[in-house]
Amino acid sequence: MNTQIKPRKYYDDVIEPDFVMNYSEFALQINFNSVVALLEKTYIEQDPIKIKCICLNGIQLLYSSLEDFSILLHALINKKNGFQLHRSIGVDIKTREGSTFVPNKLKEFKSIQGVLDILGFNNIDAGNILNQINMTRDDLEKYFQDIAESVKRIGKYQEKINESKNMFKHGKAFLNEADGKVVFLKWKKTKNMDELKRVMLPVSIQELRQAAIRIWEIYKLSLDLLWLFFLNYYPEREEIFRNQMKEESLKYNETVMKLRGGLIETGGISE
Repeated sequence: MNTQIKPRKYYDDVIEPDFVMNYSEFALQINFNSVVALLEKTYIEQDPIKIKCICLNGIQLLYSSLEDFSILLHALINKKNGFQLHRSIGVDIKTREGSTFVPNKLKEFKSIQGVLDILGFNNIDAGNILNQINMTRDDLEKYFQDIAESVKRIGKYQEKINESKNMFKHGKAFLNEADGKVVFLKWKKTKNMDELKRVMLPVSIQELRQAAIRIWEIYKLSLDLLWLFFLNYYPEREEIFRNQMKEESLKYNETVMKLRGGLIETGGISE
């Protein structure tokens, strides 16, 4: 009996929608749940060195979220070339060197369709989106402008923190400083002379809280883009994903409200 062996693309096409559903339900939440746990820990920890270490860990989670978001954007764009999302996000990548920055072409808003075209969502337009959500055309255009602005801000922030991010990744060569700061050393050329610079990085519970809020915003933006992904490629699963997205948002609403309100109390923000 002859057994037909299906090509790898067949299996990658089968894997993709389930992978993206699981990725959204689990992997995307890792950094946010972790940073909230770290923040709660700072409220009961008394040792200032341990508090600073915890805060640094939370900032590192933010750096990780920024890079994860960039990888997701590139994966969505690579889908146009036949690379399923799970391949670009990790399955086909043997090594990843250096930093991953957000794609420049997503930083400027020209039109809703322009953003959809860049992301490869050629099967949908503004009308398809408005049929699924309670939003006006003007509101939708403003939302897509906000996406482009968010990507632009993330790109600028990635450039700003690239040195400190690399210090985390390659040895954590930070020196402890007073007044809620750490410092790392950097040689810099000044008038053809090598000058040793001290680069300050603020570290505090407030910085950790801001990191948690930014991680949440990245998480939400990632979910929105993945909803468009399902609407474009797997419309039969769009409603399931949209309901899941709504459920996740409701689950975290109280936590996020407390983060934004700057609430600090013994027992943490989850009470």
